[in-house]
Amino acid sequence: MKKGKLIGVVHSNKRFLGTHISFFLVIWLLYSCCNSIETPEDIKYLEEFHITNFLPQEKLLNEDQLNLYVDYSTCNMLGQNSHFFQEIAASLVNKTTGYFSIKGDSIKQENISENGGVYTLLRNIVEINYAELANAADMMAESDCESVLITDGEYYTPSIAKGHDNDPYLADAFKKWILKGYDVHIISEPYVEPYNGKDYNKKRFYILFTDDRMANNIYERIHRTTNFTNYPDVDEFHLSASHPKLKGNGDNSSAQNKILESKCKGFGTFEIQDWDGCDWETIENLIVNAVDEKTGVSLQNGASVIELGVDKNSFGCYRISSLKMNVYDINQIYSEFYSAKENKQKVGRKDYDLESLALENFMMIDDKEFEKHSKINIHFDQTSFNPDLLTGSPYNYLKLDIAISDVQSIFDQHEDRFEFESISQDGEKNISVASSIKQCLADDKVLEKMRNQVIYTIYIKSEKK
Repeated sequence: MKKGKLIGVVHSNKRFLGTHISFFLVIWLLYSCCNSIETPEDIKYLEEFHITNFLPQEKLLNEDQLNLYVDYSTCNMLGQNSHFFQEIAASLVNKTTGYFSIKGDSIKQENISENGGVYTLLRNIVEINYAELANAADMMAESDCESVLITDGEYYTPSIAKGHDNDPYLADAFKKWILKGYDVHIISEPYVEPYNGKDYNKKRFYILFTDDRMANNIYERIHRTTNFTNYPDVDEFHLSASHPKLKGNGDNSSAQNKILESKCKGFGTFEIQDWDGCDWETIENLIVNAVDEKTGVSLQNGASVIELGVDKNSFGCYRISSLKMNVYDINQIYSEFYSAKENKQKVGRKDYDLESLALENFMMIDDKEFEKHSKINIHFDQTSFNPDLLTGSPYNYLKLDIAISDVQSIFDQHEDRFEFESISQDGEKNISVASSIKQCLADDKVLEKMRNQVIYTIYIKSEKK
């Protein structure tokens, strides 16, 4: 081939290549434009967006009502001589609005005023055998208010079952209550009860059905007015399957990396962050690819973006052993909600398919920090970081859900504190209360409620990519 022809072919190929590059560039730009989502300029409806669509719909308890169930057995008759019983009673006297006596198989609501008040009722307990404790606990679980049961936990019936020593008769009531999102606190006070010429080491149980989130709840009130350090033999246990305690920045929110110049507001179980003012190039250079200030060595997973903590033992009965985080692109669904609000349209709860909006491997929780120090340090996933996935314009909106991955039961180390000597089987233990707790904790629905439960949500507004 002659030299001139070769040059002609090269020039022709260059024109061909240039034409195709321009073509693909135009196609890419058109694709990008078509796939970008026009988003709102502000966050003014994000709070309402979360409350409407994602806030758990749990019924609030009646704050002005407390039902007291009293087992008319020897344990409460002897309780008149217990300083601890007297201190607990003092907390109950003014708060109790419904007093229920359990006399054998009769559970009756007593007229408080006609009987001289709660204090007088408690001071005039006369023993009546065979207390129907299972029905009383079920009534408590079905109610819409706080309630307290004072009992020796001995579900004794005049039948072949007698003391029900290993019958988990309270398990269903415990399960029903905590699946509603509430709390059970069981306080165990040891005492000695004489029976047929022999002394038995038993327990007096104060079983509280409450909601720890409620201001001035009965558990909080008892702890505020009773010095538990004066009673070293008294034990307590907490049953819950929701709302673990979070540790934030002191202002009801997390701590954010200063580079973000984030403006943040907390709302208890969720918060909203506005990163407007920090672009993604800065985020990538100074956070994703951050280096140790002293050594200049690149940090594994870069610098943390957001930091907060959680009390792993918040549930009492279970320790939170691992967490996970899900990140969602909510540009489209928030834009639709925003538009509806602006146009004065009615908005209601929607069952969004969040999995279809998930950004896989975009951000992560530092598992080692959580395991060692209970810290929730959130980083960008350095190996998979790709902000080009963000579709919003002029802003991007993200939803970060911190969820429980797994839990571990810790009741085994407390179990013996809720057992007592059986009066129906000499030399044996009555494990009915302990067994009730254990069976409740082993329930599939209780475990299901804890696992994958979102414990905190963070909304982020950032600039477009």
